Amino acid sequence: MHNHSSHLGSDFASRDPAHLARWQAAVLAGRARAPRCTAIAKSGERCQLPGMKFSDPCRCHRHLHGLARDLTDERRRPWLEALSRRASRPVMSSTARKALAAIERRRLHRAWLRDPTIPGSTLLLAPDDEARVAETLLHRFGVDLNNETHTERARDRLKWACVRMLGGADPIKAGYRVNAALRDDERWRKRTCA
Repeated sequence: MHNHSSHLGSDFASRDPAHLARWQAAVLAGRARAPRCTAIAKSGERCQLPGMKFSDPCRCHRHLHGLARDLTDERRRPWLEALSRRASRPVMSSTARKALAAIERRRLHRAWLRDPTIPGSTLLLAPDDEARVAETLLHRFGVDLNNETHTERARDRLKWACVRMLGGADPIKAGYRVNAALRDDERWRKRTCA
């Protein structure tokens, strides 16, 4: 007769309160030993958040930005790509894919600062949602997304303003964001034509 006791023991080990307590203590001890962010917080004290992987500062945009963030993103990309392919850890794969998407959004935003006509979008919408956003922008703000004079960066900003408003954000603030996107687009056009 086959003995199932060792099999049952391994199945239920993770539910054992003593096991859970040891696991939680190990996690907390690991966090306590993790290298801390090297930046100085607004309070004047050193930031107490853990540093991001492949970086001394934490992920806060005030502590890690510009060229330093770009370099950290490039160091993290291969690790995140490998992590996203691990089917055995779905939660970690999903987290890695989200981090890679954020890297791509930051890369595109920086590229748009040099040339806002570079194709791309930081917002992926289903066709029905895309049509709803375009219709709302046209009827509420008089902005035609299909107007070829808009740069890719302006289209992206216009969509974000509308999506936030449709999600419950203040319509007046959405109007400010729409106007800012159009104004920046016009300034860029004047600079390039001058």
